[in-house]
Amino acid sequence: TVSQCSAEQLPFEDDSFDLVCSFKVLAHVQGIRSAALEMARVLKPGGILIAEFYNPRSVRGAIWSLKPGGKTGRDGQNERDVYVRFDTPRQARAYFPEAMELVEAFGLRVVTPLPVLHKLPGVAPVLQALERRLARPAARFGSFYDLVLRKPL
Repeated sequence: TVSQCSAEQLPFEDDSFDLVCSFKVLAHVQGIRSAALEMARVLKPGGILIAEFYNPRSVRGAIWSLKPGGKTGRDGQNERDVYVRFDTPRQARAYFPEAMELVEAFGLRVVTPLPVLHKLPGVAPVLQALERRLARPAARFGSFYDLVLRKPL
């Protein structure tokens, strides 16, 4: 079953899900604290929550802050017309209840400035190996910062 709803007011009962995840969404939610608390609310005790954030301390964050917005659609919409937030790893963690246990943190695109580089012969395998090796130890520098949290029993 698919539901289209507000991340800040999920239409589910408390303690409904074993796993709650959000990828490429929270960076576009203005009421981030409300959305994070809703994710925790609908998670069962002992359940896992995975949340992805855009990281300002990354190559992507630097590029975003320096470049002008590009065209995103046929109607001429600009990237800067879309709400985007960048949160440091510390800010991201603080949106969720303190009682939730940090299980793991991953950085995605830690060394890759542009995804198109993964299409270059010879470059892609090197970047992929570096990304795998640095995903955990250099998580705080990833363009995308993923938190894995567990709700207490």
